[in-house]
Amino acid sequence: MLLAAVALVATACGGSSATTTSTTTAAHVVATHPVNTRKAKERRAAAARERPVKAQRVHHPLPGTGSSQINDDNPGRADTGGHLSTPESDPCQLVTAAQAREIVGGPVGKPVEAPLGPTCIYRSLRDGRVITMSIEAANFARIKKSLRGAKSASMAGHTAYCGTYGQPTTLVSLGKGRVLSVTAPCAVGFRFAANALPHLLTA
Repeated sequence: MLLAAVALVATACGGSSATTTSTTTAAHVVATHPVNTRKAKERRAAAARERPVKAQRVHHPLPGTGSSQINDDNPGRADTGGHLSTPESDPCQLVTAAQAREIVGGPVGKPVEAPLGPTCIYRSLRDGRVITMSIEAANFARIKKSLRGAKSASMAGHTAYCGTYGQPTTLVSLGKGRVLSVTAPCAVGFRFAANALPHLLTA
């Protein structure tokens, strides 16, 4: 009976020790876990700071392609190298909407500049007829030979020629390989050219 009691006490003592050890270990884990988590976060943050930053590609607009505006990064406008527009680079300065209205004998929409040339486009609001005017680098003599049914008119010390070049076209040589071109019936083309030439000769 005594041995049984001693064994029971011994077992109880042993169980108590195991329980105490387990409790102590659990408490230690609980106590150290936040520290370990914090250190892990600190290590990740340090690694992120040391990691090289991946370069981001910046997309710039292409240079402009068709106007006299000073806007080198605009794809819809021409590069002018920082120069202000001139009558040659902006043909819409050559004949105003009011002058165009008088020439065609009716209302005309606001002149619009197109990329190629550059070219100024006038549209009659009465019949939708389109008139274009541009200053081009071209071989005047060669184009003149291609005009069908050509006729001429003198204006501002120059001779303008009008004929069919795919469509009715008025041409005036400005010298140095430059040609004023107006696509319109000859009577209209001559008048547009006559209004444009003074601006070109004084520019």
